[in-house]
Amino acid sequence: MGVKTLGLVLAAVATLAGAARADDDAPNAGDPFYRLDTKNLFGALEGSDVGDVGDRSIELETTGSLFKNFGRYAFVEQEAIYEIVPAPRLGLEYGAHFYGQSIRDVPGVANYSGVDFAALSNEWRYLLWPRSGPWGLQATITATPQWAQMFEGGARGQDYQLPLLFILEAQPIARRLYAALNLTYAPEYQRLNGAAWTQLTTLTASAGLSYRLTPAAMIGGEADALNVYDGLAAGSWQGSALFLGPTFHYQITDKVDLSGAWTEQVAGLARGQPGPFDLADFTRSQAKLRLEIEF
Repeated sequence: MGVKTLGLVLAAVATLAGAARADDDAPNAGDPFYRLDTKNLFGALEGSDVGDVGDRSIELETTGSLFKNFGRYAFVEQEAIYEIVPAPRLGLEYGAHFYGQSIRDVPGVANYSGVDFAALSNEWRYLLWPRSGPWGLQATITATPQWAQMFEGGARGQDYQLPLLFILEAQPIARRLYAALNLTYAPEYQRLNGAAWTQLTTLTASAGLSYRLTPAAMIGGEADALNVYDGLAAGSWQGSALFLGPTFHYQITDKVDLSGAWTEQVAGLARGQPGPFDLADFTRSQAKLRLEIEF
């Protein structure tokens, strides 16, 4: 075989290999369960994928905190996010947050109804450990500095947060069964107008499973254990709650996906309050709906 012929053969092999890698990300007749970006597969939890360099997307994320023991309580956060991947393993998000509230006759909370611009945030997402091993283990960390000016019940002030999130993800059954663990440390420094500064910390451990029924549709479930403490270093315990509920993900097209979750507080305890739930720091129900559009 001449040098020229060998060169042509190698070029053809490289072209076919590149096509195979491209087909890995899209439906094909041989394997309809193509590779999915896992970031939004788990409802309220986050998956560990960061994306490829040059990826851009817009996310519309709606989070609802609903129902207390008494009165009417609905607190909805709408976030508009612009996401880019400027370098290998690194993702950036820029978010604007709006709060919609409908609160009446809830003890300890002012009556308020309205929709307001509330906050800005900037997430830094870094892939620590690329997918490897028989279960495709992968780990990512995120840091999301956030500033807010609006609080529950229409109160105004200043709030600074720096949630730090560790994500561990696996695929016990490749491209069919996905599992994720989220561990969050979220210190917060806030002051209502006319009041003194206060500090608190939220520690959260969440786990989720999601099963791919069809190439486009997934269902699953999640468990969220939340604890609130006084102080930035998780000082004295203030309250805790356990939420459980179903999740879903649907890949509308290769560029558009929709995911969501609904969880209920099944156990909880608040400092100085009786009862089987913590309704001082949390609500009875939490919901999330996320639409992502890549371009």
